[in-house]
Amino acid sequence: MRVLITGACGFVGQQLARELLVHGHELVLATHERTSMKVAGETLPATPCDVRDHAGIQALVGTAKADAVAHLAGLAQVIDAAKDRTRLSSINTVGVHNLCAAIAAVATRPTAVLFASSAFVYGNAYQGRVEINEDSPVQPHTPYGHSKLAAEHVGQCFEGEAISFYVARPFNHIGPGQTTSFVCPGFAQRILNTPAGGSIDVGNLASRRDFCDVRDIVRAYRLILEKQPPSRLFVLGSGQSVAIQEILDHLLQISGKQVGSHVNPGLYRPSDPCDMIADSSLAQKQLGWSCEIPLRRSLADVYAALAAHDKISETLPQ
Repeated sequence: MRVLITGACGFVGQQLARELLVHGHELVLATHERTSMKVAGETLPATPCDVRDHAGIQALVGTAKADAVAHLAGLAQVIDAAKDRTRLSSINTVGVHNLCAAIAAVATRPTAVLFASSAFVYGNAYQGRVEINEDSPVQPHTPYGHSKLAAEHVGQCFEGEAISFYVARPFNHIGPGQTTSFVCPGFAQRILNTPAGGSIDVGNLASRRDFCDVRDIVRAYRLILEKQPPSRLFVLGSGQSVAIQEILDHLLQISGKQVGSHVNPGLYRPSDPCDMIADSSLAQKQLGWSCEIPLRRSLADVYAALAAHDKISETLPQ
């Protein structure tokens, strides 16, 4: 199968490219700036493309001639996304319109389009611990969540003979290569940078989240594109929640360092969601999918990747 990936150079995009390549699929990579990418040891060409550029997207889709599309391009930072809402809307929502319109205009056969949405569409209006599935009411409370839900609706407008529009709503996913602006690699980097006996800043350690390894998430994406199941919406997560304090404790154990912590209110999210966990039974039923990589392994891989990067950086000329 020939698969077009938008946002291919991002955290999830790079993992999905590898997942698809090692399973025998042909890739067409679209990135924001790069002209090539290394995937599973191979250097592959990439097409620079801005999803806000209608003509550019039309040209990309016309030359890609893809059997399926994984649309990952978008703003991923919840807090940063709120700072420029025009940019947020134009990338996360209008970008979906541009892509689907281009596909619908040239498609000669049904094309599966997978849109990576977010569990943030569920908001935080629930009380206590709650399991979220595909039928749970959506009530986003952030501009980011609203942009993702709006993008889902835009894509669903194109569902028909030309496009089978799939939506994945993953919960928090982590793994090597994630930027340190996210909580797990952020903790890991601060621990690496802090000498034994020192202390690091932390936010709300009592908050609980459902974490799943990004390599499990992209496996679900691959299965959706390969199987093209009857359902169009899938909630993806581990089905378990963990306190952020436990994440910190795991990373400290992995590091072998004695490092303290102190709460910095500036690191709190404006409104953390309640204790939501994913009910991925539909994905289990139709895709044969569930999270398989243990949390501790994910965290160990995050820490090792950052440590290796820091070690390489130390050897580079200043």
